[in-house]
This record gives sequence, structure tokens and C-alpha cells, in this order.
Amino acid sequence: MTVNKKMIILLMIISLGACSVEKPEQDLSAKTASDQRILDADHEPQNWLAHGRTYDEQRYSPLDQITDQNVKNLALEWHYDFDTHRGLEATPIVIDGIMYVSGSWSRVYALNAVTGKLLWEYTLRFPVSGRSISVVMW
Repeated sequence: MTVNKKMIILLMIISLGACSVEKPEQDLSAKTASDQRILDADHEPQNWLAHGRTYDEQRYSPLDQITDQNVKNLALEWHYDFDTHRGLEATPIVIDGIMYVSGSWSRVYALNAVTGKLLWEYTLRFPVSGRSISVVMW
């Protein structure tokens, strides 16, 4: 094995070690409540609680205010300019009026779903000398 290959493997092992995080003990009552909320997602269709909206991930919204008759009347209410040219990573999650969006490079944004105002941004950073986590609040 060449020196370059050994160096790459060593760097991969070090990187994986730096990413390990101890798993905190979970509050099972909170987990059960969240699970139940997703199971009952049709009772609160204004929220998009999971990646596919429900556990069967049909990505179907039961909201019926927009129809084939009135869709032409839709207009942009707000937009948010992310400070990257890279794409967003996943379906936004909407819970109780807050839209959570995951961006590139381990960034998460929380936006007011009605106004589009940035509520907070989370950036996970792993510098060479160690690891640090920063949260920017507005």
C-alpha cells in the first residue's frame, strides 16, 4: 500500500472518529407523543411533521383550499434567500408555524412559515484542531 493510500485511510478513520456523538437518553413520553402526532397527521394538515408527511410517506396533503379552478390566482407571499448556491438537502418540515429547512454543509434554518422571517440558523463546524458547534440566533 502506498503512503498516499495509507494517509487517506488514516484521515478517513480520524474523520469518522471526530463525528461520533454520544447518544443522549431519550424521553420516551416525548417520543411517543411525536409518534402519535405523525400517526394523526391528517388531524393537523397545516403541519408537515415528517419527511413524507406521514409514516407511509405518500407526500399527499389533504388540504383542499387550492383547486384546479383557483391555482391560477396563486402569488408569491414571501421568499428567503439562502446564502449558498448549493441546493437544499431535504423536504422542509413545518411544525406549528415554523418551517425547518436543511441546507448544505450541515446547516439548518428555522423560518416563520407565515412571514418567511429567519428565526434561527444552526451550523455544525468541525475545525482541524477539534470540533465545535455554533448556533446563531436572531
